[in-house]
Amino acid sequence: MDAMSAIYSALEEDCFRFKNARLSDEGVPTYLEALELYHYEDPTKLLSRILKLASNDNNKTAPSQEYVLSQHAMIPRTQWEGLLKIDPKLYDSVKIELGSLLTASIVLNNALDMNPVNISETAKRSVSYFKIGVELIRENYKGLLEDLLNKVELKLIFRLGFSLLVDLRKNANNVKTALDAINRPDIIDVDDQEFLKNLILPIPMFLMSLDEKPAQFDTLEQLKTARKKLSQIANRLVK
Repeated sequence: MDAMSAIYSALEEDCFRFKNARLSDEGVPTYLEALELYHYEDPTKLLSRILKLASNDNNKTAPSQEYVLSQHAMIPRTQWEGLLKIDPKLYDSVKIELGSLLTASIVLNNALDMNPVNISETAKRSVSYFKIGVELIRENYKGLLEDLLNKVELKLIFRLGFSLLVDLRKNANNVKTALDAINRPDIIDVDDQEFLKNLILPIPMFLMSLDEKPAQFDTLEQLKTARKKLSQIANRLVK
């Protein structure tokens, strides 16, 4: 039995390597390569790093490979252009990098072999992370966004938005743990309970009251609103 297991393990390893090599030829990153996209960094430090990169004289190295899934990710060019508000020529220069970002996100979320609906949802969520990162940069960067995009890797902007939501979820978990520890459910009402419940989901959702439906975070303003409400709940715990 052990000998057979060893044979199957070796065959599985070979098949895995062949699969990765074939996908790599088509421009699809491996799972480990894609994992780099979702690497958490402290948002304050990451924002400072992005702004520092933007102030350098050197432009980033342009990616050399076209990514195959970008054409299937169902994110229209007009949506990217509306989000970035940049010259079409500049969009053409970063579209390969945008394709890389979406492809890595789809691979990491195991949507590669799923139906187009799941691929589309993963891609749209990726756009939301990127959008939140862009909005925070707009608030803090005094130069032109076009100049910044020529110097900063887009995955860092994506990671900024993602890390902001990770921080929000971590803080919500801390508040929920504190509520459970003091055993005082009367401190918060039903709306606040649902608000917390949706924030601590694997993919945090924005819900301010039971009159609304949970929605994925799509703007920096939503994140700020959620932070403010979470802070208000936390303040009640220490009174």
